[in-house]
Amino acid sequence: MLLAVSLAGIPRLQVETNLVSYFRAESPVVQGTRLAEQFLGGTTPISVIIDTGAPDGVKEPDVLRRLAALEADLAGMPEVSQPLSLAGVVAQVNQALNGDDPAAYRIPQTREAVAQELLLFDFAGGVGVDALVSYDYQKTRLTARIANVGTEDLARIIGQIQQAAEARFAGTGIEPQVVGTAQVVLRLAEHFTEGQISSMSWAAGTVWLIVAALLGSPLLALFCLIPLALTVAVSFGVMGYGGVPLDM
Repeated sequence: MLLAVSLAGIPRLQVETNLVSYFRAESPVVQGTRLAEQFLGGTTPISVIIDTGAPDGVKEPDVLRRLAALEADLAGMPEVSQPLSLAGVVAQVNQALNGDDPAAYRIPQTREAVAQELLLFDFAGGVGVDALVSYDYQKTRLTARIANVGTEDLARIIGQIQQAAEARFAGTGIEPQVVGTAQVVLRLAEHFTEGQISSMSWAAGTVWLIVAALLGSPLLALFCLIPLALTVAVSFGVMGYGGVPLDM
């Protein structure tokens, strides 16, 4: 009965890889992180990579309009801040060239116009474009920052960003990819879970081999694994019911 109750609590167990969550709320680490989020936006960088598959493909107005729409999607997400892309740069240049008319904050109609505006921006000493697009204008990226949240919420936010990117570029043959520190954190959580399962499996197998050799009976060795399995199940079950995350 104890084993059954414990096993039912294991699915509630959450894996946590957010380093800030390891500290108390009054810790300088946590307070500093909150201040950085308040005044500078999120602390976890993330990017959406757009590969058009052809040189100068990023200069296509349709690609830039889709990129601008994706930038607006990210700006509307509560946990995401400071989205920035080449589309915003082009729209600002277009507005500046039209007397700062707010109505001119848009992507030009032709690829040639886009190329000319980017060239003018470059001649004027514009900086920051190199961080948003490849040298041959085949690839571009949209950058943003995510608030410091738990691993579960981080997975949800990244999923929303990926879905929004795929929806904006649907039917174009372009497959957006979400990359950055946030993705690394999620991969760490996945590997952490896999490592726990692997290490416990190897431990149980080693114990079984040793006990089987000592007792001369593989069957009796299996019975000796019952206390080990019960201990692990109860530990994880209590953590699941108590809301204690599995972390480093």
